[in-house]
Amino acid sequence: MEGQDQQWLPPRAGQEGPQFQPQPPVRPTTPGQATAALVLGIVAALQIFPPVTGTLAIVFGVLSRKRIAESGGRLQGAGMALAGILTGTAGLVIWLVFLILVLTGVIDVNLS
Repeated sequence: MEGQDQQWLPPRAGQEGPQFQPQPPVRPTTPGQATAALVLGIVAALQIFPPVTGTLAIVFGVLSRKRIAESGGRLQGAGMALAGILTGTAGLVIWLVFLILVLTGVIDVNLS
């Protein structure tokens, strides 16, 4: 709709009709949850407390993608949130495979 990003000003003396003052465009922002998802996902992939960091990366990623989709273009960062979900999942999968290999005795972990 034309004029949607303009502000109406009353006409000045000697001028006819309304005047419009252009407004700067609103830039979409990235929610902190998307950034947190990516950071936690990377930490999980590095195997630093993967059960906690991986789970939080997935939760924050899913919540932020939902929030971004519902924002109507006011928020960006869906790719960042997806990367957090994927790296968090990868960290959890690597940790679970290692845990299963240790519990089945395929990998011997001598703690003494």
